[in-house]
Amino acid sequence: MPKDEVTQFSHTVGIAFCLLGTLLLWRERSLGWLLLLAGVVLFLTGLLAPAALQPVYRAWMGVARLLGEIMSRLILAIVYYVIVMPIGILAKIARKKFLSTNIDTAAPTYWQPREKKDGNYERQF
Repeated sequence: MPKDEVTQFSHTVGIAFCLLGTLLLWRERSLGWLLLLAGVVLFLTGLLAPAALQPVYRAWMGVARLLGEIMSRLILAIVYYVIVMPIGILAKIARKKFLSTNIDTAAPTYWQPREKKDGNYERQF
């Protein structure tokens, strides 16, 4: 792991903990001091000895990867059940077919010719 990644991690998380700790102290919560202290320790350790934070960085990234796996599956499930599935149900109710799946044994091919437009090939990028 590059030293820069660990240093950036310590600064980012340290500042975030300090901000969260300050917010909690402002709202008179006792947990604020703990977060503020953790943020300062992380920030200073990242400045003075970033190699000491490598185990913390690895553990944090492991938790982040696990959360990413869970959240991506959750978001995909929500999109499927909230958007895709209702469209499919409505299409079945309306007897709408988005694809032509009828088998025509007399047809030599299922290719559907299109009119060639030269304007489609200009300025592609």
